[in-house]
Amino acid sequence: MPDAHGRPYVYLAGPDVFFPDAAQRAEKMKAALAARDMAGLFPLDSALDRAEFSDPKDLALAIARANEGLLQGADIILANIQPWRGVEADDGTAYEIGYMAALGKVIVLYTSDPRPFADRIVDDIYRGDIYQDGPERRGRTDRMLIEDFGGLADNLMLINAAVAAVERIMSETADPARVVRIGFEAGADFAKALWDAAHPERA
Repeated sequence: MPDAHGRPYVYLAGPDVFFPDAAQRAEKMKAALAARDMAGLFPLDSALDRAEFSDPKDLALAIARANEGLLQGADIILANIQPWRGVEADDGTAYEIGYMAALGKVIVLYTSDPRPFADRIVDDIYRGDIYQDGPERRGRTDRMLIEDFGGLADNLMLINAAVAAVERIMSETADPARVVRIGFEAGADFAKALWDAAHPERA
């Protein structure tokens, strides 16, 4: 539900929480959202007291459940799917995107890497050492299939979630190869545009 001022709550998903300047990143992103008449929610907003947890496993579950609480209160997820510790989006971010998809919320994805997913796999995993197997390409080291669906920015399930949100709101076909925005600012602009389209009475 929007806040008292009618601003939608935007959950800021992504690996930004792992950077040493996570708090500063959060404030900068929240300020950018506020300038667009949106309110940001950051995973660290739950402010759990780590000293209250003697077992780190309990802390891990508390963080997960707190984040789910923030997701439930959010209207939009603005997810940073930049490659993280590999060629794909952060696993936790992928889960959060699926969680919001199941809730029928607005989903916007952005990245800092404009390369298609298949190109990242070829370049960063196999270093170009691939071979053709009929119509498919495979990595020579493990013979695994390289999924290539015409320029998608990441795993097809994540892209589908973003496409479904756009098509539900805009009532028009979305291009799966272009649904992911490049950079946070572009993602924030798109989130605002989708929210306004879904709630013309509040625009």
